[in-house]
Amino acid sequence: TTAAAAAGETAAGAGDEREPFWRSWLGGRSATESSLQATLRAGRGYPKGMYLYGDVGAGKTFLMDLFFGTAQVARKRRVHFNAFMQEVHERIHAWKQGVDMRRESHDPIPPVAAVLADQAWLLCFDEFQVTGVADALILRRLFTELFDHGVVVVATSNRAPDDLYKGGLQRAQFVPFISLLKVRCDIVRLETGKDYRSVAFQESELRQVYFSPNTEENNRRLMEVFDVLTEDLPPPGHRELTVLGRKLLVPKCSGSVACFSFAELCEKECGDVDYLAIAEQFDTVFLTDIPQLSLGQRNAARRFILLVDTFYDHGVRLLCSAEVEASRLFVEKYTPTLQDKTRDHMLMDDLGLSEKDKTSSIFTGEEEIFAFRRTVSRLSEMQTEAYWTAGKKSKAKA
Repeated sequence: TTAAAAAGETAAGAGDEREPFWRSWLGGRSATESSLQATLRAGRGYPKGMYLYGDVGAGKTFLMDLFFGTAQVARKRRVHFNAFMQEVHERIHAWKQGVDMRRESHDPIPPVAAVLADQAWLLCFDEFQVTGVADALILRRLFTELFDHGVVVVATSNRAPDDLYKGGLQRAQFVPFISLLKVRCDIVRLETGKDYRSVAFQESELRQVYFSPNTEENNRRLMEVFDVLTEDLPPPGHRELTVLGRKLLVPKCSGSVACFSFAELCEKECGDVDYLAIAEQFDTVFLTDIPQLSLGQRNAARRFILLVDTFYDHGVRLLCSAEVEASRLFVEKYTPTLQDKTRDHMLMDDLGLSEKDKTSSIFTGEEEIFAFRRTVSRLSEMQTEAYWTAGKKSKAKA
């Protein structure tokens, strides 16, 4: 059985009183999860997962929504892949802090994988993308352990498996993971030839929620929208969120509506846990003064990509003021400055790299360029009336 079969049977069997055969694998009425795990442990086979990839806006997230919503599994989890890997690294760190290295195993991967597998045996990953060497070097061992515990993986990505971590440092150590992924998942390319997010944006009649360029007039108009959305709420003020024991300042908010500048969220040391905390507390976010980005602002660009992904995954309504329209927010062609070259040489020295390693994606920015195309597509969809209607139900007037 495959995830594809599961998704297909959902529609095909809607009016059929007979129970679809895949329910026995996905925890339906005819089989308990414990019996499935017993089958896996006995070596009598396992349900293959699915790795669904294709161009931005092709409908991968829509299909994932359908599958995850209809999979009759109690222990299932859906998570952005970057957030999942950050959690893995945090668990590894916590394990190392609590273990006696003199008397116990030095390998944190098996116990961490066991805990993750116990929490959910169906793992659904949004935006499967490998950009860092720290993730690349542990993926094969981590997922081997997860699969041995009977975990089934369903993932969406813009990258074909063979293109994952392309040009990355020490990629030879990552390549075995690709083979493992192909064995345990059906690899399916979604080809539509159309970016449905852009189509929806073009057909939308929603009042303006993205203002460019960054003029005083456009910022005034954006704040007028903020005033309208919060006019029946308490007067705006600041608020502090606690994230992993530290404080995250929300400079302006009222009810479930918040306002930040780009500098406050993307030019400071913020990460996915910060953006997730905001998404959990607010259903509408204003983001002002977004600049046009290039590889010279790689860290800010990465944070902005992660911010949009997190808000999109949680249905947060995003209103922006930006230097240019969304399609021109990221400049792919860039001439490195002397400061950039110095930074890269320092990084090469720290990692013990040679000149031949300068073609790695850590220096070329290939992964950021690829991810930003997804970001632009998602920004288009987030401006549509359909997205606003389907998103979180605001306590403010939307």
